[in-house]
Amino acid sequence: MCPEEFTFKIEQFEGSLDLLLFLVKKREMDIRDIQIAVIADDFIAYLDRLKSLDFSVTSDFLVMASSLMELKSKTLLAQDEGNIEEAESARKKLVHQIEEYERLKDFTAFLEMKEEEAAKTFPTRAKKENAQRLLNREIPNRLFDVFKQAYQELKLREKVYRVKGEKYSLSKRVEQLLLWLSEGQTLWLEELFTQAEDRIDLIVTFLAALEIIKLEKGIYSEESGAAVLKKA
Repeated sequence: MCPEEFTFKIEQFEGSLDLLLFLVKKREMDIRDIQIAVIADDFIAYLDRLKSLDFSVTSDFLVMASSLMELKSKTLLAQDEGNIEEAESARKKLVHQIEEYERLKDFTAFLEMKEEEAAKTFPTRAKKENAQRLLNREIPNRLFDVFKQAYQELKLREKVYRVKGEKYSLSKRVEQLLLWLSEGQTLWLEELFTQAEDRIDLIVTFLAALEIIKLEKGIYSEESGAAVLKKA
């Protein structure tokens, strides 16, 4: 399939990672086995189409396009082991960014589905299956209730909500929470959630807390009805 064969919906994508995820799925590639040369060409083809239709291209897309072309050049021109290792390291970093973005986007879809369930008899099965890949562990009721309350409050405060996977990093948030735990701090999750800048920030913090519990690097408990996370 050539880049010209793609049918794009203009302004469909909410950031460069959103477009990359779409292209990977369109090509039916495994995210961890991305063919950089192919995806880079598809990405540039999309930007060229935007320009031909007189749509402005944001700096976010231009920076990603530049990074993809640089990575493509390194991949194609790698002649010694050092260059190959450098290119592979950059590719793995990109793969990690796309995987994190997909996880956040799937969880956002899950939350939207939960909001619609009250009004619908039969929820969308596809979204539910995506959510189960994320929620493959039991979530304490109190923890999820605290999260849902903070999510609803943020939703009411925000006039516009767009998923921006580039702004927040799940792995960095996990590292930040683990650092606080290592210093002996007790993390009052309700307080952490209410400090979120927006809903995607809240989701990242929630998933980071779940990851720490899953890895048994932190212990979840409830004190005086409040959800807390302590060092394991």
